[in-house]
Amino acid sequence: MKLLDLKIAAAQRKRIPGVVNPDLSTGKGTRKLGIILDSEDSELRDCFLNLKAEMGIGDLDFHIVTCKDKTAKNDIFHGPVFTKKDISWSGKIKNGEVDLFLENQYHLVICFAEDDNKLALLLVSLCAAALKVGRASMEEGVEDSVFDLSISASSAEPQIFIEELKKYLKIIKKQVG
Repeated sequence: MKLLDLKIAAAQRKRIPGVVNPDLSTGKGTRKLGIILDSEDSELRDCFLNLKAEMGIGDLDFHIVTCKDKTAKNDIFHGPVFTKKDISWSGKIKNGEVDLFLENQYHLVICFAEDDNKLALLLVSLCAAALKVGRASMEEGVEDSVFDLSISASSAEPQIFIEELKKYLKIIKKQVG
């Protein structure tokens, strides 16, 4: 077991008992959308900004976190970045922006990250969300049980992922009423 695995396990034990998921069926009102990415690619970000606009989500109800193994000194990011250095040995998350992300209760959390990004999976598991959606694992034996809905799409196909997500959201909306 790697040291990062131990820190992630400690972080999950600290947070999970307090997670309260918002009700997806609560009618009209404000909807919150949380996005977890592992790339700061502007085209990828634009795909999710377009989804935000299509869903009619306001800026205050839309949050993006980027999960990276490490950040280079000259990297410029738009929004919070979560790295393994942001988890203490006791499992406490030391990044205030990420803590704020986790304190929100979302109607929908979308994780569009590589299968093996443990930091992204940690954030998904710690988020309070009515619906958690992510990419289905393309590799055999990789765990994707933190998601309520897994969509098959490669990391190079964000537009296909989003189109499939919209189809499923329409179905869910009809079911919930």
